[in-house]
Amino acid sequence: MEKEKGYLSEVSAITLKYRLRRPPSAPLVFYGSSNFKKWTTLESDFSEYNALNHGFGGSNDRDLLTYAEKLVLSLSPKTLVLNTSSNDVYAGFGDDEIMENRKKLLETFAPIENVLVLSVIRGVISDELEARFEGIDEKVKALCARYENVTFLDVTSPLDRNAHFEDNHHLNPLGREVLKSTILTKLKEIYDAV
Repeated sequence: MEKEKGYLSEVSAITLKYRLRRPPSAPLVFYGSSNFKKWTTLESDFSEYNALNHGFGGSNDRDLLTYAEKLVLSLSPKTLVLNTSSNDVYAGFGDDEIMENRKKLLETFAPIENVLVLSVIRGVISDELEARFEGIDEKVKALCARYENVTFLDVTSPLDRNAHFEDNHHLNPLGREVLKSTILTKLKEIYDAV
């Protein structure tokens, strides 16, 4: 319940912006957890695509489903960048439950022209946890291949040991630059293909 209350204030803060200024039409929405929320330059980094940062801290796929209409679908985005999974694992969800929730998310976002699903962003972790995240990434990649509008984007490979803060979870400015470059390359491919 406490977690939900925290999200309500974060979600309210996001939606309050649009009472003060109209959101752009056909925006690029970044939707996910704290690596997006803490990326304070995200909207200006992707300004040519009318980017909106709708990250809220600690969220998992269930939370993203809860607020999908309010924070994503109501804006009719052209493209959605989706970041989750690590919080699902840390919250104790099993792989089957993670995949079921991810499938529900992708079905919810079926009306969106382009959905980019990022691989699990992770720092230096145990071999056991690394193997689990690799397995989840493989399953998510296979799931994404079933949807015409969805692309799985490997953002893990380009990130090195120096890309995270000391908490080993959140990206530091260097890591955000690498992530930005990786996403921009894929967005250019998508938008140039039109």
